[in-house]
Amino acid sequence: VWMILYIMIGVAGAKAWLAGLTGAAFLIWVMQLALNAVWSYLFFGLENPSFALAEIILLFLAIVGFIWLTKEAAPIAALLFVPYALWVGFAAFLNATIVSMN
Repeated sequence: VWMILYIMIGVAGAKAWLAGLTGAAFLIWVMQLALNAVWSYLFFGLENPSFALAEIILLFLAIVGFIWLTKEAAPIAALLFVPYALWVGFAAFLNATIVSMN
């Protein structure tokens, strides 16, 4: 799943860039990449699901923010982020379940 999502993330970023969205939308696009990498480190590297949960909520908000900021100027970019939002939402649910069970 992640390989497909990363391709979609890259294409969405390119579409937003080509549509002239170089301000907040592009900043959020870069931020979600960093947050994505940090979640893996927090959850698997540090084995800290509580911090990972807080961080994945920020990641989800960044994804939704990108969708919101690109939906009119680059609708394909926004649509490409919808499966990503769904997958991260599911991962957040799993992360929250792990936190609640510990």
